[in-house]
Amino acid sequence: MKYAIKYFNEVCIIELSGRIDFISSQFLDKILENRISKGNFKIIIDFESVEYIGSNGLSVLINKLIECKDNSGDIKFIRVSADILNMVKNLRLDKIFDIFDSVENAIDGFYIGGENGKN
Repeated sequence: MKYAIKYFNEVCIIELSGRIDFISSQFLDKILENRISKGNFKIIIDFESVEYIGSNGLSVLINKLIECKDNSGDIKFIRVSADILNMVKNLRLDKIFDIFDSVENAIDGFYIGGENGKN
């Protein structure tokens, strides 16, 4: 798994690529913990280049979502592939994670509660 971090005001955008398996989920946990410890509680995860995410990766995201929400933040997903989106919906995780088609729509979701571009 590779990653890049960008910012838009107080929103942290994490672009992921590759596979998020057992080993890389531990790395993802450290990336998110580092951002949260620095006060970044509004996080967007860009899945455009993610080929696979396993249960360990999803567990990390759920745990970090709780931390963000405890601090008036959130984690939003963008550009999720059809396969990963189907898995997320089958596990009903779309009920706890907002999923958008673009970074702009996800950012709007933080500030104006936008439903525009939501999957």
